[in-house]
Amino acid sequence: MNSVPQNTAVDNLEETFSAPAASSLRTGRMTMDDVVARTGMLFGTTILVGAAAWYFNFGGAALMVGFIGGLVTAMIGIFSKTIRPAVYLTYALCQGLVLGIISNTYEIFYPGIVQQAVVATSAAFVGMLFLYKSGRLRATPKFTRMLLGAAIGYFVLASRIVTGK
Repeated sequence: MNSVPQNTAVDNLEETFSAPAASSLRTGRMTMDDVVARTGMLFGTTILVGAAAWYFNFGGAALMVGFIGGLVTAMIGIFSKTIRPAVYLTYALCQGLVLGIISNTYEIFYPGIVQQAVVATSAAFVGMLFLYKSGRLRATPKFTRMLLGAAIGYFVLASRIVTGK
């Protein structure tokens, strides 16, 4: 019996190089595609529940359920040490409920305002998600300072408009 000794280190190395790349499922880490897909899913859930709340014209009791449910799920999500997808989905449902009911009320007083808000919000959301996914937008310290400055400027402008000064 003539056996040729095999070099196990070379075989293991060859096996490692031939193996498929580790996916986010295997590593337990989220990829950029995962972030975009899950963010889009939560946004879509909020829009669908909001549309249903608008269509069925739920009353004040459903509004309070949405407010309290949103507050509770937000607190759980903020203070939880682990990732809880069900909590985030529940938060999206509650916020959709609140937004749908409030939007229905605003539409009574200001016809057409909700359609404009939905189109503008959706366009901004899709645009920002595209910039984030493509890598053109990164949350660097310089960007954070710039965004904070813009927000302060906006609030100063808005307060002057509201007060009329």
